[in-house]
Amino acid sequence: ITPAFPRGQVWVGFNVILALCLYGSFICEVVQVVGNRIQKELLDEDCVRQPGQQLKDWRAELSPSKMPLITSTLWFAGIATVGIVFWHCYPGEGKSWLQAVYMSIITLSTVGFGAFNATTEGGKIFAAFWMLAGVAALGALLSAFINTVMLEKKVERRRCADVRGDFREIMLRASSGKTKMNKADFLKFGLMLTRGTHHQELSLIDQRYENLLTGMDDRFLRRNSLVDSEGPPL
Repeated sequence: ITPAFPRGQVWVGFNVILALCLYGSFICEVVQVVGNRIQKELLDEDCVRQPGQQLKDWRAELSPSKMPLITSTLWFAGIATVGIVFWHCYPGEGKSWLQAVYMSIITLSTVGFGAFNATTEGGKIFAAFWMLAGVAALGALLSAFINTVMLEKKVERRRCADVRGDFREIMLRASSGKTKMNKADFLKFGLMLTRGTHHQELSLIDQRYENLLTGMDDRFLRRNSLVDSEGPPL
């Protein structure tokens, strides 16, 4: 079904642009949700670490998991398979297997050449909800693919870098050149090693702490003073 008059065609054109913006917003939301879930899982995994475990999982650092990409691929393939079976088997549609595959891939990839369309009322209703699910799955797949590629590049850079030298540098900076570490030094070491906190950031925090201690006889910060100096504006 296509518009028959020029005004209708122009109207449809603007609607398509609006729909693309909405699709883009929807995909961004899906990508953000997937990213938040992955980050939450990683944080939960860090939280359940036992005291006897290393702060940094070096094996995972040098060989990242591809499970998010595999899971997203399976979801997209599953939704595409549902469409392929529907377009081939639903009465009135009558696409061949190859036509059903072509239509499913082209439609879910948002290309939509229009060579094959839904011809029944049931097919149109199915296509509307199927495409929404397919676009969401495609967004998750693209997000997982980009994330995997970025992790692989990061791992490649890590392999080319001097990992042991970086570790020694972190240890040296955290301990300020001393041969022993106290609890505060070890906390700095843990932040620099596991979260990539830069030494200069920790130095700025130390300097800010000393600045706030000015005029304090007991060398302890009071909470009301901290709220006044570091809290958000009221």
